[in-house]
Amino acid sequence: MRENVNNSFVKNIGKQSLSEVSLKKDQKQHSVPQFLLRKWMGSDKKIGLFRKDVPGLPFSRRSPKATGFDRGSYSFQGVKAAEINLVEEQVMQPIDDNAARVIDKLLESGADKLSSEDVRWLFIFAESLEMRTPVKLKSMKDMAHSLMIDGLDSRSESDREILEFIEGHPELHGNLPLKNLGSIISDSARIVQSELKFCGVVDFTGQRNHLLLSDSPCIRTTGVADPGVVFALPLNPWKAVLGFKTMETQQRFLGDIPRGRLLSRINESSFAQTTRRIYALNETPRRFLETRLKAEMPKSG
Repeated sequence: MRENVNNSFVKNIGKQSLSEVSLKKDQKQHSVPQFLLRKWMGSDKKIGLFRKDVPGLPFSRRSPKATGFDRGSYSFQGVKAAEINLVEEQVMQPIDDNAARVIDKLLESGADKLSSEDVRWLFIFAESLEMRTPVKLKSMKDMAHSLMIDGLDSRSESDREILEFIEGHPELHGNLPLKNLGSIISDSARIVQSELKFCGVVDFTGQRNHLLLSDSPCIRTTGVADPGVVFALPLNPWKAVLGFKTMETQQRFLGDIPRGRLLSRINESSFAQTTRRIYALNETPRRFLETRLKAEMPKSG
């Protein structure tokens, strides 16, 4: 098992023009891993997909390979073709491989059978889901750009030359956060793991509704410093792993809230944080989703 998911990849940044870079950078890169999407497959080997960002909340059925991806979202730019997809190959793939194994173990045997190493990979996977979304990646790239130009004096000729070079080579600040993405994920997972504890898998089998999967699958209600923070990750349509910071919050959620209401609250959080896609077994959640979408719309007047 790989212990280190932090790798330094970028070499010769800016020494190749973008036209020299292989089209491989445009390949599909899944922000929602295919192994997780497959848990929502029906007998047709497809999953239900609602598009929140399209009027009318259209529904379709797609194969896991055909959804949950963006093109080249964490591919390096301006580097040798062989290095373009090192983030995917050396960071994301090992995380997903280990997470798939741990989640299958969770579903088959429960949280009691997880080793400390299994739990570590589960936290790493959860944080990777936060980091690999296009919105988060753009935010990190924008921050890197700001840091690179911060302190430059536009009145200085030398600083103007540096600024012109930076603006002419977006791969510089675009690659910078990707270069350290493994370390960022590992460090963040370590912090979250020190604050939260998984209580195990909650089974919603027998409920009228099923769990939905967001295009940002990992739910965290507030910051980890908040005693009332709740963590949830749907594992399949009927089971989710939950985590809490305090025993009081755990008891309140698992002891006082009816199971059907807890499922609805998880689904509400999933829909609230999704930007484009939300996944389901079938179209039965439409009314639930339309009601939440209407509530999110700004009121006129």
